[in-house]
Amino acid sequence: VVLIFPTLAEELQASSEEQRQEKQKLAQQQEAELAKKKEDEERDKLKSEWLNLLFTDQSVAAMSPEGPLPIAQEAGNLQGASSLLVWVGDDAKAEMGVLKDLPASLGSSGLLVTSWATHAAGEAYAEFNLKSPEVVDGSFFLRDRTHFENQDLDLLHDVELLGRSLVETLSPKLAEHNLDWRNVILLGFGKGAGIALY
Repeated sequence: VVLIFPTLAEELQASSEEQRQEKQKLAQQQEAELAKKKEDEERDKLKSEWLNLLFTDQSVAAMSPEGPLPIAQEAGNLQGASSLLVWVGDDAKAEMGVLKDLPASLGSSGLLVTSWATHAAGEAYAEFNLKSPEVVDGSFFLRDRTHFENQDLDLLHDVELLGRSLVETLSPKLAEHNLDWRNVILLGFGKGAGIALY
């Protein structure tokens, strides 16, 4: 049996090669981490800018409206109305059964039933689960804006679009009946209450 050991020069060369590879690997790792950090910072900056613009005159929803909400029903005193009750529910067709007797007791008020769920901007909002555990226990509403995901931003954008669409629906009706916004009574139910609140 013959044992051959590397010379000191060979050991040093192998060691320096390992060190060089280790340094190169470490440099690549640091470069990847730096690139990821920069990407995350850019994404956070864009998210912050988006959130700061939401519900302002400079928001995407304000710049690109998607048209008025469909009107499912108009009832009550529409000629010479002193006020306008606006129903913003979740399922206009199903809710019509409950609302059908309401116009008889409105007196000098008109009733307008809108259908946000059939509007193009209502698609993602319709899928939002009000019975999910984080909504029911309130933790959904306590999250810091820095932890918002893309779906949260989309949801806020849709609510803003729907709110602006509601205004776009009501403005001509108010003008038609010579009413002002102080003559509007918003009734919201379910997810529609979120739109009415906005």
